[in-house]
Amino acid sequence: WSYDYYEELIGTETEYLPSYLLDVDQKMSRLEVAVALCSLADIELAESVSSDPFPDFSKDDKYVECVQALKNKNVLQGYTDGNLKPTATVNRIEALKMIFKTFGVAGGELFGDSLISFYGFEVPFPDIDESQWYAPFVYKAFSENIVKGFNDGLFRPTDPVTNSQFVKIVVLTERLN
Repeated sequence: WSYDYYEELIGTETEYLPSYLLDVDQKMSRLEVAVALCSLADIELAESVSSDPFPDFSKDDKYVECVQALKNKNVLQGYTDGNLKPTATVNRIEALKMIFKTFGVAGGELFGDSLISFYGFEVPFPDIDESQWYAPFVYKAFSENIVKGFNDGLFRPTDPVTNSQFVKIVVLTERLN
């Protein structure tokens, strides 16, 4: 199902397509998502990084310019302990939020009944709580046909995002611009 999205992505002008994206069922880490976004969205990298962007990510680490640029754009944020956790697996909702923020797609700040009223429908995913921080991103993505969920009717927001899911969301989000 992901072939057409990969074909479209490879057909775009990208300076560097991370080879790990070609392993379609592989789960992605936070650092892999960051590097892919910097490449695919042509993010202007930080020219110099004088201090550690996160307690667990040094100014001397590989890809620090990318991490700092995404932190500056508020795409990457630390967890409650301030750490990036670069090797942590990214779930589907985290990936959706990071992609939307990278490409300047607003998720919105509406929740609950206000969110439902704004869109005029409820997303058909029983595992999405309209009062949670991620709900505006899911509603926006669903309304733009970026996400459809699984055959069982679930969205599975906490499942790890796979490379192919990531590529699909990136390609469909780029089409909005």
